[in-house]
Amino acid sequence: MHKQNPTETNSLNKLIERLTNDPEITPESVIADQKVLEEEANSFSFEMGGVNINTNVRKDANRELKEALPDRNLRIALLEVIGDDPPLVQQDVVTRLEEFLKKEGVTQNEIRDDKKIADWAERIEAFKNQAKLEKSQRYSQLESVEKSARAARLGINEHAQPDVGESFAALSTRTRILPEDKEKWNVHFAPVVARVGDDTITLENYAREGDGVDRYDRWFFNMHGPKERSFHEEYHNWVADGVTLRMGEAATPEMREEFKRSIREKVGELSPQLQARIDSATTRAELAAIYAAAT
Repeated sequence: MHKQNPTETNSLNKLIERLTNDPEITPESVIADQKVLEEEANSFSFEMGGVNINTNVRKDANRELKEALPDRNLRIALLEVIGDDPPLVQQDVVTRLEEFLKKEGVTQNEIRDDKKIADWAERIEAFKNQAKLEKSQRYSQLESVEKSARAARLGINEHAQPDVGESFAALSTRTRILPEDKEKWNVHFAPVVARVGDDTITLENYAREGDGVDRYDRWFFNMHGPKERSFHEEYHNWVADGVTLRMGEAATPEMREEFKRSIREKVGELSPQLQARIDSATTRAELAAIYAAAT
């Protein structure tokens, strides 16, 4: 991942979508998707009913939406729910809302009602969560052999191989909204303390039921290996439609120079474009993706 934010499901859900739709997936295509989500944009950037909203000011967005969305309470709820999301997610939610309103209709109203705002906000949040659930479910329907082959192209899931000092991370790719999600975790990390070949030893912990310090103080060592003994195989069902990633170090100047030297040994001099990409990489995982593409 270009940036590693384990609780931010937008980029993880986009990863799942790419894994489902692109049998030739590459680390660089995943990074490109993530950078699109991270592009600086106004707080509100979407199209609804032929009206283009592109502003940082909630009051202006509310006013411009009035023609397309004549219910004040609905406008307030929509802008509250999607205000922190990237434009791609905003547009997805708005499109689902439009489909709903075509069936159910919407009345003109300019009287504020906090109860109605809360009700609309709950419904719109459900649209956002449903979109993520559908992408995760489509991915889960892939044949296991094909799913593994695509994961291997990225070095994720059962193919994740963190070094000593890095960690495994089993991450949810969506919000936990299904009945069976009740006992699941959002994330589970396991720092690698030793490695021999394909076998790793991790130091792990997890929150347990009950009170007191002891529930957080039961660390244990665990061993993981390839295929059915992988960290992913053990933990991916403990999170919501989980993926397993290698959580690595931040890229340093020394690390960038090392990757440049390694690439030169393989392909010769680096182009200005390739040097610029290496210099802008923020994690060792991103540098590894650049190396794989260049060599």
